[in-house]
Amino acid sequence: MTLNTRNKLLLFFSVFSSLCTLIFITALIRILIQNPEKADFLSDIPAVRSFWYIPIISNYPAVFLSRLFLSLFVPVVGFAIYFNFEKTQSLEVLFFSAFLLGFLGETFKLCIPLFGLTAGYSTFLRFIGQASFFGEMEVLLAIIILAIVASGSENREADKYLDLIIVTALIFSTIIPLNTSHIKDYMHIEFGLKPLLAAIRIIFGITAFAALFFSAQSRESSNYKNASFNFLFICIGYILILECLNFAFLVIGGILLSTGTLRFLKNMHCYYMWK
Repeated sequence: MTLNTRNKLLLFFSVFSSLCTLIFITALIRILIQNPEKADFLSDIPAVRSFWYIPIISNYPAVFLSRLFLSLFVPVVGFAIYFNFEKTQSLEVLFFSAFLLGFLGETFKLCIPLFGLTAGYSTFLRFIGQASFFGEMEVLLAIIILAIVASGSENREADKYLDLIIVTALIFSTIIPLNTSHIKDYMHIEFGLKPLLAAIRIIFGITAFAALFFSAQSRESSNYKNASFNFLFICIGYILILECLNFAFLVIGGILLSTGTLRFLKNMHCYYMWK
């Protein structure tokens, strides 16, 4: 993939994700103004014995805000990559961009409360479940491909793996069994093999961190080494946001994902600038 092609795709993606975010926010504002009774999910916090239980108790607002955070995170980071790496050919950043596509798939869960889809099965709800699973598979595959790229394997053809990631995630998202008859754990849609995918996600994240870390030793780059730890924080933050059911996961996951991304991109920019 040429640098020009990558930039055009990234710009298109950033604009598209911005439009999605605008739709979500517009729908939320419309509900708050026209039908405030339908926005009760924003205050649906179970009664607790003490204020100090609020950060750790499962509640709908935390889940909703975690997906709203992702919807804002994706276009902001997309444009940041576009403007800061416009003239830099970086495979690590290319596959990190694939992460953003996976994050975007998860944000479609915002449609469940915003468009009143909690009643049960519908074609739109099935699409949301497929988009969410596509996002999880996209991130999962991007993590392991990033590990391969970092290890130096198949670097010449590495960018072609991006097509493979997208196609594979699409195929699995269409064949995975989804249970859309009810919404479990607030905005979470059940699908098969979820515990297995959760375990694989952790293993792949650790593998990618190790690949980046040991690759930094051979490259003799402190920036690349720092980026490996930043990437580990990104993976932890993503998992916390993905599994978010309370404010503690929302805050910790949001901080790790944001600061990890900022430092990862900064270190990668410094590495390629001095390479």
